[in-house]
Amino acid sequence: MEDKVWLICDDRNDLYPGVPCDTVERLMATFDRLTLRRETADFSLTDQHGDAWLWVSFDSANRLGYFINIRELGETEEMVLVEDTTRTQIVSGLIGGQRDERPQFVFVKADTAMQATKYFFNTGQRDPSLEWLPFPETT
Repeated sequence: MEDKVWLICDDRNDLYPGVPCDTVERLMATFDRLTLRRETADFSLTDQHGDAWLWVSFDSANRLGYFINIRELGETEEMVLVEDTTRTQIVSGLIGGQRDERPQFVFVKADTAMQATKYFFNTGQRDPSLEWLPFPETT
């Protein structure tokens, strides 16, 4: 999306307090730092008006993986990235610093999370080659 200016923030606005994110390299550097900061770490990638966004949360305390939800421009419904929906066991994970009970399939591997993040950065949309479910259906 050439005309989009993405803003990147971490969960407490102390790593990247809403600074422009103009390259996928800067985005991926932020993504890579998630595992190093604390027991849970988050960042969001949003357009200037907050109409489209992708939010990434990493549960490093339990090593469950990445939780990603997204809203595309013009949509009102949030979607969650899922992986291997046969993993239906309910697990207790940290999402956004809050303990939450979710099916294990909402925690995805790093390569899947990176693929979704890069695709959104480049297009402002969900990667159609990945599986997404409406947010309420993942509770």
